[in-house]
Amino acid sequence: ANCETMATHCLHVWASFIKEQCAARDLAIIAHSAGGRCIAEIFAKHRVEFLQRVKCLIFTDAYYHAMFTQAGLTRQHLATLKSIGIHFKTFK
Repeated sequence: ANCETMATHCLHVWASFIKEQCAARDLAIIAHSAGGRCIAEIFAKHRVEFLQRVKCLIFTDAYYHAMFTQAGLTRQHLATLKSIGIHFKTFK
């Protein structure tokens, strides 16, 4: 599957299951590789709810930089993302 298809699927999962059916208020997300782009898409489309509910954001060798280049990010947004996120990356 390409990244666009994956992102579309992840947006559907967030809107249909996380937003509509998941009672949990505190979420932890783990994203590997291209999953980082999917998380960036969710963040772009559901920023307020994402920042309210996601308490732990773990990337494993993932591309997630698109989250930090989005329009409208405030210093508080960046501080929150830094406080909840960690990126485990392989070094060669």
